[in-house]
Amino acid sequence: MLFGVFIGVTSEFAFAEVETDKSIYFKDEPVVISGTINFQDDKRVNIVEIDITNFNTNNAVVHNYIPIDDDNSFFRSYDSTAWAPGEYQVTINYNEVEETTEFEISDSYSSSSPSDNNNDEFDSKYSNNTSHQQESSATFSTLSDVPSSPTDLKADVVSSTQIDLSWSAPDDDSSIVGYKIEYRVNTIPTYSVVANINSDTDMTYSHANLTSDTIHTYRIFAINSVGESEPSSNITVKTFKNENSRIFASNTSIEDTDTPTNVVAKAVSSTSVEISWDPPTQTYGQTIQSYVIKQEIVTNVYDEIASTSGSNTKYTISDLNTDETYTFVVVADYVLGSSDTSEKVIVTLISSFDSGD
Repeated sequence: MLFGVFIGVTSEFAFAEVETDKSIYFKDEPVVISGTINFQDDKRVNIVEIDITNFNTNNAVVHNYIPIDDDNSFFRSYDSTAWAPGEYQVTINYNEVEETTEFEISDSYSSSSPSDNNNDEFDSKYSNNTSHQQESSATFSTLSDVPSSPTDLKADVVSSTQIDLSWSAPDDDSSIVGYKIEYRVNTIPTYSVVANINSDTDMTYSHANLTSDTIHTYRIFAINSVGESEPSSNITVKTFKNENSRIFASNTSIEDTDTPTNVVAKAVSSTSVEISWDPPTQTYGQTIQSYVIKQEIVTNVYDEIASTSGSNTKYTISDLNTDETYTFVVVADYVLGSSDTSEKVIVTLISSFDSGD
């Protein structure tokens, strides 16, 4: 299995190249991914989405956004310590334009790995183009985690057609390079991107040309060179019915949410956990078909383990391991899409379980 070069053409841009520096990695080696983008019609973007998926489990080990450098290239090095041996696929996409390449993680070096011609070819290319990549990797080497979420999100209804947003940087200030703003309207449960802000200091945005008397829900993501944060807390406001209504309007956030709330994890034995939750306080007219319980496999990567009917807000998970800690979230599945994940709930199972607790 070899890294690949892919060509595509769209009205906006096509990825001319995406590749890994090796086709086979030894367990815990850094996985290095780079590429160059060919933009069409003088158009370009500043951030694109990258996913790395384990073929064996179909689980994403990386899902974040990476900035594109001024020379239309990108370069990333990922810590594979927590990744299982097996085959992986790298996917870079933007606006339904998608390019992929593959690599493998092995428990031990194979006899063919050191002399892999494609690896040698890339190593030669890599050594001849170190100035840009060393400059890029100097930034990445100081960071190992995605940033925390932005805080203090506020929405000011300016008129019947405009909402002004403001927020604060994450508490950890993890070398932010920009922010992504998403929103949804009324009964539509899925989010759309409003804007990508390529500045660490610009923390305001005016969302204009909106529909009057309409509910808008916003959330913000912080982005650094490693990737994208979890979303900020949602804020929901409603545009004025008309320009005169601003005199009577109260600009307070609507606290309702379409996400399951008050999630609780209770150990009912040394190997089982009961998950319970409250329904969303606002469904925007949508019907909940089911609830999906997910387990966190690695940080912010989840695996679906169970689902319930829409009316059932309790589920018992069995056959777990004693003396291990588990993290769960719950998602509401609507007719048109799914909610955000609930707050995480963490439980540790112990062998000395007391059923009378």
